Amino acid sequence: KNVSIVAEEEDVQSLSKADAGGLLEAVVKTVNECLAEAPRFGLKVPVMAIGSREVVEAISRCNSTGGPTGRFWVLDPVDGRLGDQYAVALALIEDGEAVVGVLGCPNYPMRKEWLSYHNGYCRIMSKLTPQTSESWDKGCV
Repeated sequence: KNVSIVAEEEDVQSLSKADAGGLLEAVVKTVNECLAEAPRFGLKVPVMAIGSREVVEAISRCNSTGGPTGRFWVLDPVDGRLGDQYAVALALIEDGEAVVGVLGCPNYPMRKEWLSYHNGYCRIMSKLTPQTSESWDKGCV
């Protein structure tokens, strides 16, 4: 099934600027690091690492305007900050309804006792990723 993406703020033009080499390099590195984890989720890893051109082409194909019908992903870094806190939100929308949502909070406290809902929190995270270290749940809500 074809899934489109609604993206905002950073786009192909931003990544294609002459002075954006460092940003593009970081994006490509992150994409390849994530793809290397694909087998953990039952997906195939590309035969070769993806390069800058392929990443820019993939982003340029993500040009959906959204709407009340269809299936698409929405990714939004929440820029409002309180101290050093910020979040990145990702949702899968099907026919105008959010069916999956994930909120990443990279600077959120790691101590589960600080979270009033820590039991449910760990239960959800344990379904998504194996507990391989003390910080397996850092930044995930």
